[in-house]
Amino acid sequence: MAIINGTSNKDELRTLGSNDELLGLAGNDILDAATGIGKNILRGGEGNDELFAYTEDELYGDKGDDILYSDGKGNNKLYGGDDNDIIFPDINDQVFGDNGDDVIYAGDGGSSFTGGIGLDIFWIANVEAPENPNTINDFESTLDKIRVDLEQISKFSDLTITQEGTDSIISATGKKLAIVKNTQVASFNSGNVLIGTDNIPNIPNIPNIPNIPNIIDTKDNIFTIGGSPSAKTNLKVKLTSIDANFVNEVGFFVVKDNKGTIIDPNTGNSLTAQNEDAYLKLALKQSQILLSGISNPPNGFKSNEISRIVEGIKGGDRIVFYMVQNGTTDGILSNQIPTSKVLLGSRFGSDAFPQLKVDNLGNGKFNFAWEDQIGGGDKDFNDMVFSLELSNESVPFGSALQGKNSSELLDLTKASANIKVDFSVHREADFNNEVYFYTVDSTDGLVGGLNPNSANQADYLQAAINNVLKDASTGQAVKFAANNQGIQTGSAII
Repeated sequence: MAIINGTSNKDELRTLGSNDELLGLAGNDILDAATGIGKNILRGGEGNDELFAYTEDELYGDKGDDILYSDGKGNNKLYGGDDNDIIFPDINDQVFGDNGDDVIYAGDGGSSFTGGIGLDIFWIANVEAPENPNTINDFESTLDKIRVDLEQISKFSDLTITQEGTDSIISATGKKLAIVKNTQVASFNSGNVLIGTDNIPNIPNIPNIPNIPNIIDTKDNIFTIGGSPSAKTNLKVKLTSIDANFVNEVGFFVVKDNKGTIIDPNTGNSLTAQNEDAYLKLALKQSQILLSGISNPPNGFKSNEISRIVEGIKGGDRIVFYMVQNGTTDGILSNQIPTSKVLLGSRFGSDAFPQLKVDNLGNGKFNFAWEDQIGGGDKDFNDMVFSLELSNESVPFGSALQGKNSSELLDLTKASANIKVDFSVHREADFNNEVYFYTVDSTDGLVGGLNPNSANQADYLQAAINNVLKDASTGQAVKFAANNQGIQTGSAII
């Protein structure tokens, strides 16, 4: 057991064990027990603090507009303290807003919510319904608000509210969302039960943090996108360095919980990493590809200048990163590469070798360092290194479909006129290759009704050649080619 004191400045305090006590004191502090093993006590003190729990921890925000996260196995006690706090429970937690106008999110359910004094907002479903209903102990129908954000629910009347003794049960699509203690059904209306993220009331002193997306580094490298439940944000990835013998590809997929659960949309069945081959194929089928690292780049090609913007990441998503060793996601899905080449960034609580090392650089920025040898190899974690952060940058025009399809697609359908395209080609190859683009009728690659997955290959290739992309000003095919270790630059009107 240890007592770890902060200072009057901004501190970052962590525990790796149990029965420790972290005291932030003054300043806007980060107190993290998600790296521990449970039964720790965190006290924010004065200032606007961020506190993270793992299991059987106690978090006390104390004074200030604090953010409390239950970020592990649940069964934590979360106390907001004074002022206006935001609390993200996980599962089977006890939540106390205490004094102030607080915002309490649903988490995975089974938790107990007591808002305390002030105008409190209870999100009983944000993006997804909790696994089990949460219990609200002190809902004030003339003061507090309940919010529901589910795709299937567009208005108050879409909810089902029933009476069970002195309590009310709020359900949606046949699933219980919340038990509201000592409250009659007649107490609920469209004024105190709000649907979606529109018309959020202007409540004085409620901090604006729910509308500012943030990345939470959770235990086992499962990342949660915080913020307003239906808020969407962009991720920016920037390649830092490569020191590998393989050409590796990285991407990510979204999981339901800290076990890494994913849902098969065709059957509704849940799969975890223990399902091995089936799990990995389904995960990669639902994945977003980020980038590949070239191990032997040609002259003039700078890997550390490669960056990528991924848009449309939803608040509340849990993200797991993966690497395909010396291959691609498409190769896995087409059975050309075995799933044993997939390295997961999270161990999901197992004792497997951690293939990904993540460092929190602060201000929502993280450094990812991969070891691409299965089981550890030289354990140098420098085979691919990149940074990741949230960004307001938009994706470059035409690139919105990149990574969403195993094919490389540029989407210029929103261009209202011809556009000028500048390009550069770097070569490191034994063969004198030429590369061309061709136009398709859909994101599935259809050309004149021919599907690349089912049509005769020769017929499809001929249709693609007939549809080769041409410069609108010259009528010539746009060709990419360069001498070995040379560079071709040019432009075209598309």
